[in-house]
Amino acid sequence: AVVYGTGGTLDGGQVELLLDLAIPDTGTDGPRPLFVHIHGGSFVEGSRWPQLVVAERGWVAASIDYRLAGDEPLPGPRVKPFFDAMGGKSSSAHNRSVVASVEDTLTALDYLLSRADELNIDTNRIVLKGESAGAFTALTIAYCADKLENSGPKIAAVIDFAGGISEIFCGGAAAIDPGEAAVFIAHGTEDTVVSFTTRALSIVDGATAAGIPYEFHPLEGEGHGWLMSDTGLRMESLMYEFLDRVLY
Repeated sequence: AVVYGTGGTLDGGQVELLLDLAIPDTGTDGPRPLFVHIHGGSFVEGSRWPQLVVAERGWVAASIDYRLAGDEPLPGPRVKPFFDAMGGKSSSAHNRSVVASVEDTLTALDYLLSRADELNIDTNRIVLKGESAGAFTALTIAYCADKLENSGPKIAAVIDFAGGISEIFCGGAAAIDPGEAAVFIAHGTEDTVVSFTTRALSIVDGATAAGIPYEFHPLEGEGHGWLMSDTGLRMESLMYEFLDRVLY
C-alpha cells in the first residue's frame, strides 16, 4: 500500500493511487529488472496483489491499483490525445477509466524510476504484465504512448494475457514499430470477452511486421477465464523463460 501518486476525479477530487512493492534480497547484486503488474477486471473491478514470486527471481516487482470506473476518473493533460480520442470529459466512466489506467501506470513508472538508484533498478529492463484490461493498458503504454505528451520510459517487454491494442487511439496492432518492446501473447481461442481473432492474431501480425521478438500461445478451447487455472500457471512459467531470453 505504497502511495505512488494521486489521480483526478470528475467532481474535482483526488484519489490516492497505491502499489504493492516487493524488493528482492540480493545484497549488492544488480541492477535488477523492474516488473510492473497491472490487474484486470474490465476497468470496473480488481485490485493489486503482491508479486512475491517475481521478486524471488531477483527482480523488483510492483503491482498497482489504478482509477476504476466507480472512481469517476478525470484524466489529466499528459494523456489528453488518448482522452480526446475516447470522447473526452463527456465519455462514459468506463472509457475514462481506460484512459486513467494508462495515466496512472505512467505515474507509477515515474515513481519507481525516480527511485531507480535506491531500488537498484535496471532502467533498460522494464517489463509490463497485464491480464485482460491490464493487458490493454500495458500494450497501450508499450506501443502507443509515443502519441502522448509525455510518453514515459522505454519498455523492454510486455506480457499480454488476453488483451488487445486500441483501434480508436492506437490504430490497433499497426502501432507496433520496429525496435519496440518484445511481447508474450497468451489468449484463449474461444474467448468471447476479448476476441482471439481481432485482438491476439492482430498483435501477432503487428509484431511480425515490425520484426520485434514475440512468443504466441493460442490456448485451444479456452475462453476468458483461464487466468486463474492451471493453464495460467503454465503460461506464467513460459513467461519467465521468455523474459530470461529477451532481457538477457
